Amino acid sequence: MRASIPANTHLYHGRAVPVPPTRDWIALDPEHAGMFASGANGTLYTFLTTRALRLVYFDGASGNKFGGAVDTQDVLFFGEVEFDPHDNWYGELGRFVRMCEFAERFGVDGVVRMQYTL
Repeated sequence: MRASIPANTHLYHGRAVPVPPTRDWIALDPEHAGMFASGANGTLYTFLTTRALRLVYFDGASGNKFGGAVDTQDVLFFGEVEFDPHDNWYGELGRFVRMCEFAERFGVDGVVRMQYTL
């Protein structure tokens, strides 16, 4: 589904190391990103969009890596269900690369996958 984020929207990224991300996940709320900013060197980055972002949105718990939640993504990006590139991250690194290729090919800025926060 098409989606967008307006200009001047704050986005967040948390890391356990003080190295800024290049291409990585971005959260819509600081509480979710803050969970990943752990440890002595944990850093919470805040970004501000300078223009509207064009996105593809996967609904539900599509950021979840278990129980079939990524089946639609795997079919779209890899052509098969339960793609397993054996990357020790539940296929996330392979999906990430394919999502970026998909975004470039279709002129979108990124992919949004929802993941709930407890």
